[in-house]
Amino acid sequence: MPILLVRDDPGHRLEVCSGIRETDEECFRPGSVVPRGDWRPVEETQLEPGWEYFEAGKCLHENLALIRVIDATDLQETYLQKDSVQIGVCRDERDTAVVASRAPSITSKRNEVDNEQGCPNVLRFAVEQLEALCRLLCPNSPLENKGRWLAKGHGMSLSTTWDRNDRKLTGLHIDRWERKPIGSCKSARNRVCLNMGPRHRYLVFTTIELSVLTERFRLDETVPVTTVHAQAYLREQPLTSVYRLRVEPGEAYVAPTECIIHDGQASSVAGEWVHTVFGHFEQTDVAKILSAV
Repeated sequence: MPILLVRDDPGHRLEVCSGIRETDEECFRPGSVVPRGDWRPVEETQLEPGWEYFEAGKCLHENLALIRVIDATDLQETYLQKDSVQIGVCRDERDTAVVASRAPSITSKRNEVDNEQGCPNVLRFAVEQLEALCRLLCPNSPLENKGRWLAKGHGMSLSTTWDRNDRKLTGLHIDRWERKPIGSCKSARNRVCLNMGPRHRYLVFTTIELSVLTERFRLDETVPVTTVHAQAYLREQPLTSVYRLRVEPGEAYVAPTECIIHDGQASSVAGEWVHTVFGHFEQTDVAKILSAV
């Protein structure tokens, strides 16, 4: 699966590990698999996936993208100058800042706190910028705000993805928000996830196509490929390369998370604040869009 680079080449921050391992840690669901953790820069290996710079005509919803949303310096100063930054947890679109095509300047007020939402203005500005970008990338269909939350790292792998039902970590998985069958999986929405800091975090992924799982388990196009299939395949192929892409504060990744085996990873147990938006991000004229934000 190619990596779509939208602004800057982050090749120096892409790492790879030699495979997966099963985990029996109590915080994980039974059967979960995680990266082995022997991360190395891709430059030191022959395992680098197919990189592609942005070219007009590339379809966003079938690729990974990394986008700079706001200057990391603004976010870092907010955390450094506040003894305790109360960001709050917003899981409902009604609690999210109103989208504006042009947000007001934060130069003089970036460390002030909005009394109504209890959120520093610079963080609200970052969300506004993200949502403005999302609306440009997804002009013809609605967006769904999943809100912001603190993505803490748990277990030896510092995984951040929990199962809603049993509150256990899932490890490497395939998203199934829409539960689409294989035949229409590529029409599922993709995800934009903004790292609001205070530290970097990672998007962990494999380059296994869903068609590989379909063939291996002889799945009909009318049924979905699930995390169970992904786990079974990885247990059979434990030397499958796993990659992780470092996402700095102020950056967002775009990923088709219903079509790839992936996970989120924190840089520490303290975790990082994230804000997620779902939509059909199919706009291909990315360079023009980014210049307008």
